Amino acid sequence: MKNIFKHGEQIFTIISLFLYSGALLPLILSGGISQGDGNERPSNYPLIQGVFVIIYIITACLLFKHRQKIINLLIKEKFILILMGLALVSFFWSELPIITIKRSIALVGTTLFGIYFGINYSIKEQIKLLGWAFALVILLNFIFVLVFPEYAIMAGEHEGIWRGIYTHKNTLGSIMALSSIVFLLWAVDSHKYKFVLWVGFSFSITFLLFSTSKTALLSCVTVLTLLCIYWTLHKYYKYILPTLMAIILIGGSLFLQYSSDFFLPIALSNRLSAPQEVITNDSQVVNQPPLVDNTPVIKQPPSVNNTSVTKQPPSVDAKSIKTMTGRTKLWPKVWEMIKKRPWLGYGYSGFWNGWDGPSAEVWNASEWKAINAHNGLLDLWLDIGIFGVSIFMIGFIISFLKGITGILKLGKVDILLPLSYLVFFLLVNFPDSKLFKHNSIFWLLYVAFTFSIFIIYEQQKKYQIK
Repeated sequence: MKNIFKHGEQIFTIISLFLYSGALLPLILSGGISQGDGNERPSNYPLIQGVFVIIYIITACLLFKHRQKIINLLIKEKFILILMGLALVSFFWSELPIITIKRSIALVGTTLFGIYFGINYSIKEQIKLLGWAFALVILLNFIFVLVFPEYAIMAGEHEGIWRGIYTHKNTLGSIMALSSIVFLLWAVDSHKYKFVLWVGFSFSITFLLFSTSKTALLSCVTVLTLLCIYWTLHKYYKYILPTLMAIILIGGSLFLQYSSDFFLPIALSNRLSAPQEVITNDSQVVNQPPLVDNTPVIKQPPSVNNTSVTKQPPSVDAKSIKTMTGRTKLWPKVWEMIKKRPWLGYGYSGFWNGWDGPSAEVWNASEWKAINAHNGLLDLWLDIGIFGVSIFMIGFIISFLKGITGILKLGKVDILLPLSYLVFFLLVNFPDSKLFKHNSIFWLLYVAFTFSIFIIYEQQKKYQIK
């Protein structure tokens, strides 16, 4: 009977992780709508909300047997609890109090599942359960690409790019980056089915590449590089130099590629908006308004005594500028809104609420109907202010330092997954917003691994004292 209950609990966990990743249901219910195809995607789906309510209830029931342990952990590891409290009470100053209340409850439900996943399973079990959930994602990705390409391949602005069973290519990229880390750690630690696990790793990388998500790729390569450094220093000292050289070469190439895509459009857009210089034969420089559609500013017949040459910027595709520099146009406007309410923000999920709310100012100024700030810390600041950002950062740094201590001083290799995830989580939240989100596997795993690190750290301290 116990085995049946245990297997049932594991199946529930795998299915929940699959759904928390945002897989399948949003894509199917949206009818395969793509960004920029002219269709509006509904913001809420009652069926998905109902499914998650069921998950919340089952999670609460499963946690009931651990209630005293959870209370003790929350008292010691209080940063998560404070963040939850801020989100719940933020309806008092929220722009949309009803939405804040509903989504705060969903955030609490997501956090509870993260606590359950972190305290109910060892890290080795967490790797296996995540691996099974991602294996299901990979299998369905293949099926949808081959059988339902109208769903699995995007149209609109990202036409022809794979998104698998997710609503956007960047989501597929982030999930597959995380999947590759999980399969790598599982394959290295496992003595059975290594070939299958390496196949899972290879498929994860393949889907990551087909998603063309540079943020996910850079985050994945960074974490995998850190893991390689650890294993090299830990076991194979003679391979340290070639490994570091390879890291420098690969990392430098990726940085140049990523930075060129990020900074070049900024320079070009600044060039387009800067005054143009007109050089005359008298060696005088005259500032003229920026050119539009390459229309000459000065029109005069050529003269021997008075010739002029106008320096014009190169022709740049406006769509490409918007695509590559959209965040750099968005962030200054978001920051202006943050400065209006810096201390407590606009309430949890109270900012990005359409043309009737404060997000309208950002949309008008940036010419982009963004659904979030495309930066995790900026969105957290919008939600619960500088207090929330400070609490999160303190908690994150403490967890990271405990993870480092667990590896260097306590020798606990098990902490590799939580520690790797903290690095990954920080990286993906710089150009995207996956922090403090309800019904999100990214916030769920942050909570789970924070508690896992804390539990292992405390256990090892007690063991060393004895």
